Amino acid sequence: MKNRLFLPVLFILNGVFLSAQLCVPDTNYAHKEGNIYPEAYHARLNPDGGVLDSACINTDYSFVFTAVVPDSLPTAFGVFKLDSLIVEKDGVLDIPTGFKYKCNPPNCKFDQGTLGCLEIFGKADATNETKVYDLKLKVKISVEDGFIVVHDTLPAYLSDSAHYFLPLFPEGSPNCQPDAVDEFFNKFSVFVAPNPVKDRISFDVSLPQDAKIFYSLKNIQGQILFKQEKWISKSSVISIEDISRFNKGIYFLETKYKNRVITRKITIL
Repeated sequence: MKNRLFLPVLFILNGVFLSAQLCVPDTNYAHKEGNIYPEAYHARLNPDGGVLDSACINTDYSFVFTAVVPDSLPTAFGVFKLDSLIVEKDGVLDIPTGFKYKCNPPNCKFDQGTLGCLEIFGKADATNETKVYDLKLKVKISVEDGFIVVHDTLPAYLSDSAHYFLPLFPEGSPNCQPDAVDEFFNKFSVFVAPNPVKDRISFDVSLPQDAKIFYSLKNIQGQILFKQEKWISKSSVISIEDISRFNKGIYFLETKYKNRVITRKITIL
């Protein structure tokens, strides 16, 4: 982990997509400390964080980050006034071909004490490799009226162990089916604990009725390491034994109920 100052976050994306509809910041984060929300994935501190929606080839996609920007930056040397943070030109790195980005406000300059957003959107074309993309934001941070200027990438500026992982699946994958909005599907949930794991995975599945589910574990290349089906009650805890044979790293647990799929990031230590 880098020895970094806690970063209040804002964005600037130079002159892109001014005619497109602006993204909307999530005001539920307005009371939180300065950062990008949802916060970056971290195997120990935030295993459910990062980009929360997967993408598919030739499928429309959109994901919005909310930026909460305080007016000062506490450091080991005192509290400094934050001017701005800029996501520089072509500043979203390792993004699939066909994806773009924009921000709100439209000039993409987020000043101290503001709430803003950055949206990744578009349609990944078939030239892309189906894998997990490790997105990064190339940034310039200005403090004390430009007296201090830092060039770096997020979320690595905060920690080398934090990531914005974006899984990209083949066209037609069930991972990219639109989320259902009716009450029936809202009763389908998957919770993994503990996470990270060492010897086995345990996850809790809640359903609106007794039913059969299908689940599988994939590596970051999308290869299926094992798959299983099981008839469960409305709420069951499922344990997957013997994962010690797998290498340490990031994996994805996919649980399917009818035509709905929930994917959870798993870290094996």
